[in-house]
Amino acid sequence: MLCRLPLRADAAFATLQRRKESFMAIFQGVDASAYQGVIDWRRVKEFHINFAILRATIGNGMGQSQTDRLFHQNICDAAEAGLFTGAYHSSLATNADEARREAECFLDAIRGYKLAYPVAIDIEDRALRHLSADTLDEVARTWCKVLRDAGYYPMIRAGLHTAANRLNPDTLREYELWLLRHGGSPDYDGNVGIWQYTVYGSVGGVRSKIGCDKAFRDYPAIIRERGLNGFTAPAETRKPAALDDSPDPSPPAFNTSPLIQAVEILSGLIAALDVLKTLPEYDSPQVSRTPAAVAGLRPPLNEDLQENAGAPAPAEEAGEPDVKSRAAHGADLDKAETGGSESGDDTAELDNTKTQDQPPGKTAETQKARHPAEPDRESTASDSVFSEILDKIIEEG
Repeated sequence: MLCRLPLRADAAFATLQRRKESFMAIFQGVDASAYQGVIDWRRVKEFHINFAILRATIGNGMGQSQTDRLFHQNICDAAEAGLFTGAYHSSLATNADEARREAECFLDAIRGYKLAYPVAIDIEDRALRHLSADTLDEVARTWCKVLRDAGYYPMIRAGLHTAANRLNPDTLREYELWLLRHGGSPDYDGNVGIWQYTVYGSVGGVRSKIGCDKAFRDYPAIIRERGLNGFTAPAETRKPAALDDSPDPSPPAFNTSPLIQAVEILSGLIAALDVLKTLPEYDSPQVSRTPAAVAGLRPPLNEDLQENAGAPAPAEEAGEPDVKSRAAHGADLDKAETGGSESGDDTAELDNTKTQDQPPGKTAETQKARHPAEPDRESTASDSVFSEILDKIIEEG
């Protein structure tokens, strides 16, 4: 039987929500208008405030009557103090046409500024409460579309009830939400970009209460990378993927450690050595691997051997061993082992001479090279060398 957790469902959800927020990148900010009066933005910056979103316009009036009287002063002073800035519009539009005119007036007010935070439409004015959900949604979508087409990053500023009941879910998937929800948690299941958690914040440099916000995205990086809100997108360092048909000369390497690279190289060498062991030509490691030597491993007919038995051996070039004489010698050895009588005596003499010239320890190695069926000590030594090199690399790595 499964054991039930003692926590209630809502308490467990609140706990998970707080843990989720603790792992998210959160940027502290404020939103202000003429209601806060003149603000000392340098003092605000000292309170670890990262951004300020300022009201630019209100309603659908014309010219100066629509622009917040302290907007230009606030945005210039805040930017000079080192804060990232954004702007929002308080809408009074009752249909799509009015929303479009409001968007155009808003664009006139913010033209010339570089805004590292989004531009937003506030749809929480009392004059909009009588609108139907479809009409309100159309107003918000129309305003955001005009701003997006003009090269800005738009979002919707709304309360919890409006977001949950009066806006289309598709609208909130297309445009991010600036949620106005006062308390210790957003308590919203949807996607939130910015959260205003109080309007009674106390911040140095502000004489009255001010709205305090948390941003859950690095908007300055996003907006600058996309070249929005008055910023220019960074120049591309390479051609688009559709135009670049050439293969990537440097594919991504996930294991770039020198130790791992050395291990891979040694593994490849050991694998290649194992393949060479299976080849017939690998029977005698002392024979040269030149094309002529490989051809000489197959002895000619016995008649040719008898005709060339008395011929002088060719001179060695650049210190290399005489390949033909070694090939003939190998043929004689094969003949002697199969019971041939013509070259058996010569083979015995060569064996006796070579045994006398070599130290006692070399005789066994010579016999081993002639009989590849026995265990290959040289290959075992090569494996041990690779193992020693690998151990040394691991110790130094």
